[in-house]
Amino acid sequence: MALEAVDAALDSMPLLVVVPVELRRPATARTALCRLRTRSAGTGMAGSEGFGHLVVDDGRGESLIAVNVQRWNPQHPNMAKLFRKADTLPDGTRVSVSKAAADGGGKGTVEWSVDTLRPDGLRVVISALNAPAYPLAAIRKEPALDTGQLQQIALDPAWQRASR
Repeated sequence: MALEAVDAALDSMPLLVVVPVELRRPATARTALCRLRTRSAGTGMAGSEGFGHLVVDDGRGESLIAVNVQRWNPQHPNMAKLFRKADTLPDGTRVSVSKAAADGGGKGTVEWSVDTLRPDGLRVVISALNAPAYPLAAIRKEPALDTGQLQQIALDPAWQRASR
C-alpha cells in the first residue's frame, strides 16, 4: 500500500534509504509504516496490532515516529472529553494537535502529536519525538516531522482502506 502523505513528508529528508516491510495484517498500524524510510544501521521499525514505530534520521539525529490506530465509538465519553477542544474538518473528522514534553521522555525530549477521530470511529494518532525513544534524552532540537506533516499522514485516506 502506498501512503502518498508519508512518502511526501519523508521524501523531503535527504539521504534516506527505503526499508521494505512485508505486510501480513493490513489493518495494523504497521501497514502505514510500510513506505516509511530510514537512513542507516541503528534505525529501525517495529510494531504490534494497532501500533507501530519507526526511527528516522534526516542527518540531524534520530527521531522516533509512532502511529497508533484504534476503533472507538465517536460518541464515547472518553472521546468526547479527549476531542472537546479539537478542530472539526468539513467531513466531521476531529483533529487535535499538541506539542509538549514527552511523558516518560528523557531530558529535553518533546513530543509532537496529531490525534484524529473520524465520524466512523477510526482514530489515528501520529507522534514524533526529538529523540530515538521515549526514555532517551533529546538529540535534536525538534522532531524530524512537523505537525503539518504529521497531520497529513494521520488524515491520509489509506488508513480507512487499511482498517476495513
